[in-house]
Amino acid sequence: MNKRAKVKEQFLHEPVTIQLVALVTNLAKISAYINDTEKESLIRHLVDESRFFIDWMAPSLRDFEQQYQLAQYQRQLTQWLSQWETIWGDPIHRRNIATETARWSEQVWQISGLRDTAGAFA
Repeated sequence: MNKRAKVKEQFLHEPVTIQLVALVTNLAKISAYINDTEKESLIRHLVDESRFFIDWMAPSLRDFEQQYQLAQYQRQLTQWLSQWETIWGDPIHRRNIATETARWSEQVWQISGLRDTAGAFA
């Protein structure tokens, strides 16, 4: 079994809420680290992994609008990867990605339903 297959197996074994949190975490890391040029391989990995997370989890979501929203994120992540050299060399592109992935992270956090319960643990 290759590494991706192992990650998929582990990922799909988790409840959908935890899968969503994994995506939230990846998106937040992309946003936080994308302007650190020494972290290019990490960011590229997180973008790629996030595409797979969406692909694996979207069918488990009951809400069509949520599936559609995640599919749009996946499409954009794929587009970024296809233009990676141009994007990585341009600080404005990276700043835009940071803004976009921060927004997505917040939206996926809302989809998870955990945002409303987070205050209960404070």
